[in-house]
Order: sequence, then C-alpha cells, then structure tokens
Amino acid sequence: FVVEAAVSLGGNLAKPGLNFFRYANRIPLLFEEGSDIVAQIATKRIRWGGYKIKATDKVGVFVSIVSTKIPFKGTSKEYIGDDNGPLHKSVKKALSQCCVQLKKELAKKHAAKDQAERKKALKKYIPDVGRALIQAMKAISGEGGNAAFGDAPTHPDIAMPEGLRRIGNRLLAQQKAGEITEKVICAKLTTHVERIDKALALEFAEEQGRSSKKTESLFIGLRDINRPYKYTKALPHPGFSFKLLAG
Repeated sequence: FVVEAAVSLGGNLAKPGLNFFRYANRIPLLFEEGSDIVAQIATKRIRWGGYKIKATDKVGVFVSIVSTKIPFKGTSKEYIGDDNGPLHKSVKKALSQCCVQLKKELAKKHAAKDQAERKKALKKYIPDVGRALIQAMKAISGEGGNAAFGDAPTHPDIAMPEGLRRIGNRLLAQQKAGEITEKVICAKLTTHVERIDKALALEFAEEQGRSSKKTESLFIGLRDINRPYKYTKALPHPGFSFKLLAG
C-alpha cells in the first residue's frame, strides 16, 4: 500500500478543530468519518499540542491510501478500519512527519511576529528617549547646571575616567553647536533598532539551518584521534560552524 498525507492550518472552508479529508484509491470517503483509521489516529495518537497546534485551530488532515487490499469496513465500504498493524503505523508516521514540518513553519511565523512586535515597541518609545536625552544634555551643559562636564563643572570631584569625561565634553559641544538634536538622536536610534533586528533575524535563520540538518566534523591538518582536544566556541556561519583548538 501507499500512504500520502498532508496537514494544513487555517483556511476559509475549514472549521475549528480537526477536519478530515480521506481518500481510498483516489476516491473520497464521505461517511463514517469518526470510525475511520485516519480519525482514530489523529484524535488519539497525535499530540497536536506538541507541534504548537491549538485545539481551536482550523486543522486540515488529508490522507490518501492506495492499495489492492484496503481493509474497508461497513456494508458499503464507507470507511477504512484501524488494523493496528503496518497500515496504522504508516498513517501515524506520515501524519507525524507532516506535523514536524508544520511546526518548523509555525516557529518561523511566531518568531517573525515577535520580531515585528518587538520592533514596534522599541520604535514607539524612540521619540520619548530622544526628547529625554536632549533635555538631559541641555541640563548638563548649563541650562540646569554643569555636574561633571563642561569648562567649569559644579562637581569636578566626581570620580570619572578621563576618557569618559572627554567624550561627555565632546557631546555637549556638539549639542551646543546644533549637531546633535532630537531629530538626529531619533534617526540614530531608529537605524540601530533596524540593524539589531536584522542581526537577530539572521542569527535565528542560521540557527534554524544548523538544527535542521546533521553536521559532520571536518578536520584541517593532522589530528591524533587518541588525544583529547579542547575547542573554542563555534563561530556561526550559514554553511558551517568553525572551531579552533583551545590548546
């Protein structure tokens, strides 16, 4: 026999819960759905929650069985009986493999949704952050008193590295000259959010690529198989992971 299966999620025609589409030798089976081998396995043998599929989701279960000896049941061959044998195992394995593939797609979809929500939340507060930074710089530069920066700080005894003090003085000078404004700060923050967001997306894609297939070790140079080696942390790459000898 040949078993073909597919699992879908969503759609306008499906109802909440499991929706079965059964075929025997390419002919659809329309009756006795609850007694069919497909319904028995899908409802009792598949843990949908483990594949990030909720009970309220619209799930389409498609199974086609082709064979010269299909174990039909009923007076009019209305459904296929669950034999708990090779056919049962094949249908369960086919559905499980479909669910694994669907889970990967759902994980990507959820990650993209979380990424969009995170970016939206960060961008929402960018104007407030830019406004607060400008107000703080104006207060430090003289409109509210110099605390640690400027030509005549009111508290010169504040412990601060000289390098940080120079950076602070340079930023205050740029702010006074109009080079650093609220608009400039907001633009810089927006660019940073976009860059970090793309870096996280690339890291997720690389992680998915590494976890979806088996990797093999390739050693460049001589290596004693009887000697234990220590390696540095793997350097990620879309095509491979690179490790150096630690010592």
